[in-house]
Amino acid sequence: MRDLFKVFSLSFKDLIRSRIILIYFLFFSAASFSLLFFSGSVDKAVISLMNIVIFIVPLIASVYGSVNYYNSLEFTEMLLAQPIKRSSIFLGQLFALALAMIISFSLGIVLGFLIRDGFIGLQSPYLKSLLISGAALSLIFSGISFLISLKNTDKAKGISYTFLIWLVLAILYDGFLLIWFIVFEDYPIEKHALVLSLLNPVDICRIDLMLEVDSSAMMGYTGAVFKSFFGNSLGQLITSSALILWIIIPYAAIVRTCKKIDF
Repeated sequence: MRDLFKVFSLSFKDLIRSRIILIYFLFFSAASFSLLFFSGSVDKAVISLMNIVIFIVPLIASVYGSVNYYNSLEFTEMLLAQPIKRSSIFLGQLFALALAMIISFSLGIVLGFLIRDGFIGLQSPYLKSLLISGAALSLIFSGISFLISLKNTDKAKGISYTFLIWLVLAILYDGFLLIWFIVFEDYPIEKHALVLSLLNPVDICRIDLMLEVDSSAMMGYTGAVFKSFFGNSLGQLITSSALILWIIIPYAAIVRTCKKIDF
């Protein structure tokens, strides 16, 4: 644990000074401020912010996670020569990356709510849901990008695979669901919709935010099914549990993979 914290501390200090992390913070500050300040409805602003969060956070976590892994290989190889557990090295770097991104993202979103409503804005349930979803997506896609990079020594191939994973989960997956529902529209497919939506962390976060906003028109098919089957409270419990599993699985796979790979 001490070694993990040392690796985490060194990596975090380097990352928090990164230009990418600063730009990430400025982007979400500008987005949250402009949407909340100029929008006539908080609900509409939150839905727009939600769309930004569920597309941009996984993209940056995926691509920057892979880029950071390959750029830190010399530092990683130096650590591997020391009497430190491999799991401590990779998890320390991964936790540092995820935390730096979460802090940058969270400060940007919080700043928009502060400017619009002052400290009262910090009590908004929408803010809590946005922060939780952004943090979860940062952890999940950082973990996935590290796992893919661990298994691919070629930098171009590793980054391409992580981008492909983001493309499938964030954009193509909904198209696949739509085709599925159209093809089987004559059958009772509600339960299939529930299961398929839980297989995608981006969809899980979208549904969770929509249940919080409680906007039936904006929920989409899977969100409406979740609400009709479980209601808001149980639906949010299920989506939260699914997100936790999505976080645990890549991190457990990283621990297992790093013990088998020869560097």
